Amino acid sequence: MRFLLVLLISLSVLGCRNRFTQTDSEIYLVKWNERQFGFMDSRGNEVIAPQYSFAMPFSEGLAGVNIGGNFRKRKMPTDGKWGFINLKGEFIINPKFYSPPVFGGFYNPDSFAYAAHQAYLFSEGLAAVCVESNNSRSSEWAYINKKGEIKIRKAEIRSARAFNEGLANVYIKTKDMRRGLWGYINSYGEMVIEPRFLFPANFRQGFALVVNQKGEKILIDKKGFRYLPQYQILTHFINGYGTVRPKWIGEASNIGDNRKTLLVNIHGAPMTESEFDWVGMYGSGLAPALVGSKIGNPVVYPQTLSTTAEAGGKWGYINLKGHFIINPQYENARGFREGFAAVKSGGLWGYIRENGSMITEHEFRWAGFFENGISPVRLGPIHGDYDGRFAYIDNDGDVIWIEPEHL
Repeated sequence: MRFLLVLLISLSVLGCRNRFTQTDSEIYLVKWNERQFGFMDSRGNEVIAPQYSFAMPFSEGLAGVNIGGNFRKRKMPTDGKWGFINLKGEFIINPKFYSPPVFGGFYNPDSFAYAAHQAYLFSEGLAAVCVESNNSRSSEWAYINKKGEIKIRKAEIRSARAFNEGLANVYIKTKDMRRGLWGYINSYGEMVIEPRFLFPANFRQGFALVVNQKGEKILIDKKGFRYLPQYQILTHFINGYGTVRPKWIGEASNIGDNRKTLLVNIHGAPMTESEFDWVGMYGSGLAPALVGSKIGNPVVYPQTLSTTAEAGGKWGYINLKGHFIINPQYENARGFREGFAAVKSGGLWGYIRENGSMITEHEFRWAGFFENGISPVRLGPIHGDYDGRFAYIDNDGDVIWIEPEHL
């Protein structure tokens, strides 16, 4: 149960990040008055008026929006209808699709799977949507093209994610299955990797970090072949590098400093002479690294499907040789994106450049990743009456948009 809960938290944080950032357009999803969604440009100017019950970020020139749904804070409404608008706010696909079903809580794999979808986001020309089932009493999953035409529809798909590198993760459950499992389909709807995983993961640079039925995070290629079984995999492999630990040996009370993290290449060869308590994903030639921690309560790192049993210690940034370029000094740290990284000190987040200089003070309760020159944040005490509000900053550290006061 503890393992499951930590993984669920990790994935839910990832899901929140995807809802409020934009990757292929300089139009950003924002929320007004806690009840309406609209879009702004990179200067904080309104470009599509707040008028939707819920909305997803623009992807491949279209954004999924909900009309007529009931307010559920940051969660998708369970009612209303979904369609797709273009960058001018015009409906290209009229609202006719359903909201994804919601089941139970986050305390079993089935319930979580229904919430781990990536609905109403176009990727590689297809988007997962919910359509009326043949018995007209519920909805089921399908993939549509940009004309709104159904291209893939299988009744056994109970949750669906976006396509990445030609494959989409789908949750399969039939009447004869005790519980569902995740597998991968291609753009023709053919099952390429049979359902055998507990948690979903998108492919990145040819590999996916999935969780098998033993609860292990494992690395697979597009044929489902397992890489580096001699290690416990900790992070995605980016540009051929990822972080691992030796497999669990002996009792938990004896792991101590033998449970260090190694940076290895895709063939399993160690890239660093030093060992660290934890190493995050590389960006701009640097990776966040933790040293001096102790065994303690699990800590969740929202940049990837990763947790660690260590607490305390300090974070800095290392290069591919394992040398600290930015000395360990932070309470937490995230990978670089667009030349900037979020770091935590005194319980608050700020941003640094690749040379370690600050572009903002430690002033945010939460800090995301930069995309197209701006980053989502949650403002801190220094912002007075705006404390706790969602906002965007630019790469000069200036706040360009603040979520209006909730009504």
